[in-house]
Amino acid sequence: MKKLFFVLLLFCSVCLANTKTESHNIGAPETITIGIADEFSPDFWPQVLGPTLEYLREALPHLTIRTKEVDIQETGSLKSSNVDLFIAPPLIFWSQLLESGASAIGMLCPSHSKDPRTSTAGVLIAKADREELKSEKDLISKKIAVRAKGFNHEYSLLKHWLNKKGIQLEKSVDVLETGFRNPGVLSAVLSGEAHFGLLAYCELETALKSGALELGKIKVVSDSKKTEEVCSHTTKLFPNIVVGAYPNTPTDKAAAITAALYDMPALKNTYRWTYANGFDSLDEVAKELALGPYQYLQEWRPEALWKRFSTEILLFGALVLAAAWHIFRVNRLVALRTEELRTALIEKQKLSEKEKESREKLSDLEKNGLISHLSSLIAHELKQPLGAITNYTAGLKAHLASGQPDPELVNHVLDKISQQSRDASSVIEFVRSFARPSAAAGIVKCDPTAVMQKAIETLELSGNFSGEIRTDISHTPWCGADPKGLELALYNILKNAAEACIQVPQPSITVKVRESAGYAEFSIADNGPALTKEDVHRILQTKISTKKEGLGLGIKIVENIVEKCGGRLELQRNEPSGLRVLIQIPIG
Repeated sequence: MKKLFFVLLLFCSVCLANTKTESHNIGAPETITIGIADEFSPDFWPQVLGPTLEYLREALPHLTIRTKEVDIQETGSLKSSNVDLFIAPPLIFWSQLLESGASAIGMLCPSHSKDPRTSTAGVLIAKADREELKSEKDLISKKIAVRAKGFNHEYSLLKHWLNKKGIQLEKSVDVLETGFRNPGVLSAVLSGEAHFGLLAYCELETALKSGALELGKIKVVSDSKKTEEVCSHTTKLFPNIVVGAYPNTPTDKAAAITAALYDMPALKNTYRWTYANGFDSLDEVAKELALGPYQYLQEWRPEALWKRFSTEILLFGALVLAAAWHIFRVNRLVALRTEELRTALIEKQKLSEKEKESREKLSDLEKNGLISHLSSLIAHELKQPLGAITNYTAGLKAHLASGQPDPELVNHVLDKISQQSRDASSVIEFVRSFARPSAAAGIVKCDPTAVMQKAIETLELSGNFSGEIRTDISHTPWCGADPKGLELALYNILKNAAEACIQVPQPSITVKVRESAGYAEFSIADNGPALTKEDVHRILQTKISTKKEGLGLGIKIVENIVEKCGGRLELQRNEPSGLRVLIQIPIG
C-alpha cells in the first residue's frame, strides 16, 4: 500500500513539473533573426531600418527580433549566415538567394515612385560646366567617384548599363571609392577630384531640395528620364530593397512579419513596405555580370563550358554530322546524275527536234488567234455606231418620204449620222491601238461626268434598253484617260448591264460618278439575276461572257482600256441581285 502511494505521488510530481515547464515555454517569446546586408548607406539605418525594426517589435511582442549584419562581398554569405529572414538589395536577392529557395515577402516603395519595381537606378553625373563630358563614351580613361564597388547596387547597375554600351567599367575607367560619407561623391565631382560621379535614384533631387547642392552645378549624363518620372536617371529603373524569407523559416513567423510590414504606416520620409514582385528585369543584369546562377559564365571548368556553350557544341556536332552526310550524299548523287545525264542528252536531241516543230505550230496558232481576236473586237465595237447610222438613215428616209421634210430635223439627223461615222472611225483607231500594245495610249485630261453621260446617251439611242437608268453623278475633277476608249469601256458595261436585266420585271441600272481617294470612280450596277462569288470570279478571271451569244471580249476590252489609263477594274456582287462594276481612274 505504501509503495502504491509513493508511485502515485511520484507521478503527480512529474505531471506538475511538466505543466509548469509548458506554462513557462508558452509565455516565453520566440526568437527570429533578420540578416541585413552591410551594403546599405549609413543614412538608411535611421531612416528606414531603425523605424521598421522598432515597429515590428511593437507589433509582434511575442517575437524576439534580432538582427545580424552580413558581409555580402563574400559570395554566398547570406545563404550561410543562419538567419530566418533577410533585408538585401534586389540584385543580391535575385543573384544569391533565389536559387536557394528564398522568397520575397516585402519590397520597399519610396515616395518618388508609384511602383517599387521601378524605383532604383544609377545616375551618372558630371559638373555642368564640363561641356566635353557629354555621354558615357567620355568615361573612357577618366575617373569616376562611387561609394563602393563590389556588390553595391548602383555600381552593379552602372556596370551592366556600360557593358551594353561596349564599355568595361573597371578596365576602361579609373574608379574612386568615396565610402558612404555625405556628400562624398558630389564633393569629388564638384572639386574636380573625379570627372564623373555615381548617385542613387533621386539622390540628386534630394540634395537640391535640401540645399546641399546649388542648382545648375551638376548635370546628369545620358539622362533617360521620362515625362511621368520624378527623378533623372541614367540606367534603366529596377526594383527596390527586398525583405525575404528562407525555405526553412517557420511559416507562422514569416506570415506574421509579412502582415506587420504591410500594416506598417508610411515612414516619416514617406517610405513604405509593399508587395514584392517583378524581379525579371534583374535577370539580364545578373547574366551580364555573371552573378549567382550565371556565375558559370566567367568560369572555364568543363562543366561551366558545357553549360555556357552546350547549344553551340551540339550545333557544331550536328553541323559536322550534316557535312559528312552531305559529302556522302553528294558523291552518290553525282554518280547517279552522271548516268542520268548520259541518257538525258540522247533524249534532249530528240526533244529539240520536237520542240522546233511545236514552236512553229504555236506561232501559227498565235497569229490565227490574234486575227480572230481583232476581228471579234472590231465586230463587237462597230456594231453600235453602224447600227445607229442604220437607224438614223431609215428614219431620215421615212421622214423624206412624208413629202414635207423639215430642214432642221434633216440637218439634225445628218449631224447624228456624221457623229456616228466619226465614232466608228474612232473605234477603228482604238482597235488599231488595242492591236498594238506597244503604242502609246492617247491619255489626255477629260471630264469623267461628260464621258459617262455620253455613254448613257449612246445606250439610250441604241434602243436596246427600255428600263430605268438612275444616275447619281457628282462634280468630279478631271482625270487622265483616253476619252474614246473610256467611253467605249463604260458603254460596254452599260450594254452588258442592260442585257443582264432585260428579263426581270422592272429592269434598272444605277450609275454613280464620284471622287474617291484621288480617283474618279465610276460605278454601274444592274438588278439582273443573282450571282455567286464564284460566278463573279469566273467572269473576271476567264474573260468569258455569261450570255449565249456573247463574244467573250467585253470584260477583256474594258480591262485593257482601264489599265492603259493607269486605273483598276473590280467586279462585285450587287445586293440583292445583279452585278456591280467599279472602275477607278487616277485624277489629274
